[in-house]
Amino acid sequence: MDQTPLRPPPGRYEPVPDERRRRAGRAALWVLGALGVAGALWIGIGAARTPVTWSDIGFTIDGPDQVEVVFEVARIQQLQEILRKAVVGAAPPDDGVVEPGMVVTATVAGDRMTFLIGSREVAEGTDIEVYSERSPLGAAIIGCSAGDETSYEAPNGRTIPVVIHEAKPFQP
Repeated sequence: MDQTPLRPPPGRYEPVPDERRRRAGRAALWVLGALGVAGALWIGIGAARTPVTWSDIGFTIDGPDQVEVVFEVARIQQLQEILRKAVVGAAPPDDGVVEPGMVVTATVAGDRMTFLIGSREVAEGTDIEVYSERSPLGAAIIGCSAGDETSYEAPNGRTIPVVIHEAKPFQP
């Protein structure tokens, strides 16, 4: 028994294929393929020439000798340069500006309190309260100095007033 596939008779559903039509079809496919590859290369080279920018989102102090820095997008060389210049475990300057690693005395919602801006690991072994710089309170007071008044929105939607009295480096 012959196992040839069944085909309709030539010319029934389309013009009878001749060699010229076949060559034109193959050439059209080659041209479309070449245009696709050229388009992909053009887009790829254009994307590669676009400068990559980065921005520092924040950092977390993970103990006295570890800092985790978070970036949006960065080039490896820029990151390596930042890490080469990084000083881990150094106390922040005693300039009175609130930043991670500072003990802050402030009036928060009418209550005077003293707390550390940073990581719990840094204050391990002490009884000082710790707030992350990413917390609503921490984010609101970063960059403030003694006498500055600011506020932040609590998770329940209330606006909490804050008055900074003092900021000094944490001494374990």
